[in-house]
Order: sequence, then structure tokens, then C-alpha cells
Amino acid sequence: MYNFLPYEGHMLGFVQPSGRGEFTERTIRIERLGATKKDESIGGVLVAWVAPSTNGGVLLVGWYNNAIVYRRYQPPPQGSGRVFKDVEIGYYAKAKESDCVLLAEEERTLRVPRAEKQMGGLGQYLVWYADSGKVNDKRFRQELIEFIRLYGHQRLENELNDAKFTTRKFVEGTPRRVTATTYERNRKAREACISYYGARCLICGFDFLEFYGEIGKGYIHVHHVNPLSVVGQGYEIDPIQDLRPVCPNCHAMIHRRNPPYSIEDIKALIQKHGG
Repeated sequence: MYNFLPYEGHMLGFVQPSGRGEFTERTIRIERLGATKKDESIGGVLVAWVAPSTNGGVLLVGWYNNAIVYRRYQPPPQGSGRVFKDVEIGYYAKAKESDCVLLAEEERTLRVPRAEKQMGGLGQYLVWYADSGKVNDKRFRQELIEFIRLYGHQRLENELNDAKFTTRKFVEGTPRRVTATTYERNRKAREACISYYGARCLICGFDFLEFYGEIGKGYIHVHHVNPLSVVGQGYEIDPIQDLRPVCPNCHAMIHRRNPPYSIEDIKALIQKHGG
């Protein structure tokens, strides 16, 4: 109800930790997030908010980036109006409004894995730390980070596109700090991929050299068939099996969802719509 309702430039997130007694007396085990047992809070935490879907399962509905997570219940600020059925609703997590995202219903596509004894996943508790080395925990953390990275990329792209079709004035040059997880690309693998397949989009056939002349020579995007966030650190790239040259348009369409569409999916869409 209040987790994505801003108050004085911040979001204040409430969750009911497991335990006995009043929820205001329960604690979050922030030492599992990197704090010491003496700490009362820890900063720089990614807090993902999930909820049951009407179609079954649990979906990601939003997140706080760079949040402060408190060990103990924090009472709501005076005058904030955070009351439900005569009960004040405090918070355990706090983040700047600009660092928070609430997904629209149609964007809630990332499914949270159910708990399995050997594989990990979300169980009955309302706070899930996902800090084990179990398969489902590791996979979900990777998928979550990749989902957020792609979402931020797409939102920035949409903002830039919207700016092209408006007469509003925009001020640029204001410093802005952005924190993100990126994955190192291997330039030699990219070159080997283009050498094998050529600098032509394998989906739509677009060739920058043919269309733009000399300035387009050798220009093409290279798509990772399996996202780097999924294959993990130190994965040995096979330029022929793992990479494909695609134009920026097709590349953007591939990443319109998470997990990404396949090359065959985008080809089928082009054929369906007469491309």
C-alpha cells in the first residue's frame, strides 16, 4: 500500500519479517546482507519487491536500488499518514524516490522460483535473502540483475525517443551518479564473430556498408545468444556458437523482454508482419 508512495523524496518499504509476537518487535537479519551483528542498518542494498500473481506464481513488481535496510522496525515519520485500519505502518527499507521502480502490470514478467529443498527458492517466509549457493538462488539473482539492467537501458532509450518529438526545453550537463552492474565483453571474440558471419544482420539482412557507404563499413552489433549474466564469470566464449551479428533495431527487439527473444523469434515476427 505504501511501499511505492513517495514521502519527502524517499520510498519507505515495509515487510513483515518472520518471528513471534508483534511485527514491530521482529528483526531482519541484515548480517546476511553483509552487516555485522552490531550494525543496526546497512546501505547499498538492492531490495526486490515481489507479489503473488492472479495467474499463479510470484512475480517481481518493483525494486529499491541502493537502499538502506534496517535491522529493526522504523516508525513512520510524523505526518506521513501511513496508517491502515488504525495501525501505523513503519518501514524496514528506505531509498531515494529516484532509485525506485514500480513496474506496470504488463512489465511484471520475471517469475520468482518456488522453494525446493536442494535447489533453493522463495519459501513461506516473507523475507528471502537469496544468499545461498543453491541453483535457484544463484539463477534468480543473475536474472534479476539482468532484468534491471535491461529495464534501465530500455527506459533511457524511451526517454531519448520521446525527447525527439517534443518542443519542451531540456537542460543537460547536470551531474548524475549511476550505479550498475556490467559484464565485460571480449573484443577479439566480437571480431571473430564478424569475420565468420560478416557485418550483416542475421535477422533482417541489413548491411550498413551497402546503405551508408564507407562510414558503415564493419559496423554491426554483436548479440550474445546466452546473456553474460546467465553464463557467469569466466565463461569461455565461442564466437561462432555464442555470438551473432545483428543490427541495432533487431538487437533492441531481442531485449524487449527478459529472458530475451531468440533470433528465430524475431525472424518470425518480421515474416509475420511482411518484412
